[in-house]
Amino acid sequence: FRRAVAFAVDKETGVQDIWEGYAEPFDSSIPPSLAEWSIESELVENYYTQDQVAVQTVLSDAGFTLVGGWWQDPNGVAIDIEVKGYALSEIAMGYAYQIAENLVECNISATAIPADFNTFLGDLYYHGDYDLIFGGRGLNTPDPVWMYYEYHSQFWNTSFQNAPSFQNASMDVILDELLVTDNRTRAIE
Repeated sequence: FRRAVAFAVDKETGVQDIWEGYAEPFDSSIPPSLAEWSIESELVENYYTQDQVAVQTVLSDAGFTLVGGWWQDPNGVAIDIEVKGYALSEIAMGYAYQIAENLVECNISATAIPADFNTFLGDLYYHGDYDLIFGGRGLNTPDPVWMYYEYHSQFWNTSFQNAPSFQNASMDVILDELLVTDNRTRAIE
């Protein structure tokens, strides 16, 4: 489902309309500005623009079905995504509305939800109740150790760590190696 959402969201439009061209889209968890650690330039395919055919293919292949014009999960449960954004942030809410609109264009029911500051941070930092949340992250160091705490499965439900509740055993092996090496190639080897 995450891959279908990635195909549904038009990142190029967000960069132009919301950031007024002062940003660049990227798909990897590590931005291109951290060149030694980012795989962005190595990706064969990208998800920068909306691809409705790819959304349909990914969901159909995963057992999702279209019922009454809207996608249902493989168990027949209607999908209704809430996209949260910080209510007082023009950028966060701009993206929340755009993401919800992009999902609806792909027959995935979605609504943008403005959240007050405490609710927004509480959900993000304490793994609260949300389907999709738009947040940002400032990186003030090229040291990749932050990736360990941000994406390692052992922290999937730890407050203030791994906000996206990301879990992936293959990535954990790389992240474990990351703590004892100083370059991405050696970490992946």
